[in-house]
Amino acid sequence: RHTQPLVNLTGIRFAVTGATSPLGMLLIGRLLSCGAEVLAVSRGKPLSVTIPGLAWVQADLESPRFTLPERIDGAFHCAPLWTLPQAVDALVE
Repeated sequence: RHTQPLVNLTGIRFAVTGATSPLGMLLIGRLLSCGAEVLAVSRGKPLSVTIPGLAWVQADLESPRFTLPERIDGAFHCAPLWTLPQAVDALVE
């Protein structure tokens, strides 16, 4: 286990789709431990936890109305691969 962050991501905001998946949860923990802010996107109900730097958005990536409520600097797509084409436009805006 790492005791020091691998890289300093302070002030950088990432969206993580598929946030409640095992991969999404692992990634969110790593990003937060490096100082990043995370906008966790899941189609299910957001987890009822309060963690500094973590915000939850309940959204359906396959919906043509999908948009992110906030600016992001980067994105990690941990949701099913077939949802990526619909999500790309919203993640780029």
